Amino acid sequence: PDRGESCLDYPLSSDCNCSAGTICKADCPAFYSSSSLDEKGCVNIAMISQKGQQCAQNCQCNETAGLICDTRFGTMRCCPPDNYYDEISHKCVNYKSDNKCNTTAPFSENCQNSPQDCKCTTECCPNCKYAQNDGCCPTGRKKCEKSAGPECINPGGKNETEKCECDAECNPGLVCSSKKDDPSNKACCPQGKEWDGSECKTAFCSYPCEPGCILPDKWDWRNVNGVNYMSPVRDQGVCGSCWAFSTVGAVEGTYNIENNCPGCDTNLAEQELVSCSGAGSCEGGDLDPALSFIKNKNIVPESCFPYQAYDAPCNNMCSNNLEFYSLTNYVDVSGNIDKIKHALICNGPLSVGTLHWPIGNGQFGGHGIVLVGYDDTNQRWIFKNSWGANWGEYGYGYISYSDPRNDLVNYSFSVNGVKKVVS
Repeated sequence: PDRGESCLDYPLSSDCNCSAGTICKADCPAFYSSSSLDEKGCVNIAMISQKGQQCAQNCQCNETAGLICDTRFGTMRCCPPDNYYDEISHKCVNYKSDNKCNTTAPFSENCQNSPQDCKCTTECCPNCKYAQNDGCCPTGRKKCEKSAGPECINPGGKNETEKCECDAECNPGLVCSSKKDDPSNKACCPQGKEWDGSECKTAFCSYPCEPGCILPDKWDWRNVNGVNYMSPVRDQGVCGSCWAFSTVGAVEGTYNIENNCPGCDTNLAEQELVSCSGAGSCEGGDLDPALSFIKNKNIVPESCFPYQAYDAPCNNMCSNNLEFYSLTNYVDVSGNIDKIKHALICNGPLSVGTLHWPIGNGQFGGHGIVLVGYDDTNQRWIFKNSWGANWGEYGYGYISYSDPRNDLVNYSFSVNGVKKVVS
């Protein structure tokens, strides 16, 4: 020390005459700035950190109780050796007491290589890697999502456009969005927006839809990035079974979409609905009970009950069928045009009906069709009919938003969860 300064400001251990249980500040630089020194340069025993209390160096902890300062995960707490401080329970936890723990693994291992490493608890995300020293995230750290990738580290706290690896790293209201042509290029973006490599841009709805997406100007399930998900056009013949073809067409298309099977010739039995469902006949029918029948009773493939274009008995259906299709749910999406468009893109083709289909002599009747898309530029819906491929545009047609048949928005159903079951 300089002349005139107290030697207690720069003490040596020999300068101290500390009582039992106290520490000479010369032996613990962490106490150099402490205001709790007595006149001998000793640290008051009350200031020595006990189990679970904060610390900066081992010497600050009660060594007589066998405590050390655990700095490995940035918790800076006094704990016994082979412990870490759990910030959830606020206790020192012995990681070696977990019989599922690999106590032979080096402490520098991480969960990616050794999921049951001695510092990793069963609560730790198996693929999580904590930022400091490539160690695992113990129970007390914020946990990664279960689906997080191996580089998801120290989640939470990241703002819009900051790089990320999983949703858990982003602040509330943000998700970890990938650049479409480069899945490894990720950043935090608000829901409904997507990362384009430099900024978060509003995402257009595209199956499967992101929350808050906006509707594009056009959608057509016959051409989604060049892929046609619709089943082939059928012909109902002289039977007034359009309602059955409408419901079955929506279910077939949704199956192809949900199972990513655009080439599948999914062909279900409209005749089962006509003959067995009670939802209608060749004199007409109703979409809602037809869909309810499929949901509750399932539907067989065309091969089990080929279409006959008349009210055939239900027992004409095959008796040795080992395959059927189930429907998890269907939803009435009527009334709101944007709601219908959203359901069309985000779920699949819709079963819809109109009461204003022209039948000649200025008369109108009901007709069921499959809604497959829309075109805002030309202000029209795109639909699949059931009058064979020689009708319209290879079996498809258009309905203007201003056409009386636009009343289809009042009778529209979306289906989801179509599965093939083989017994």
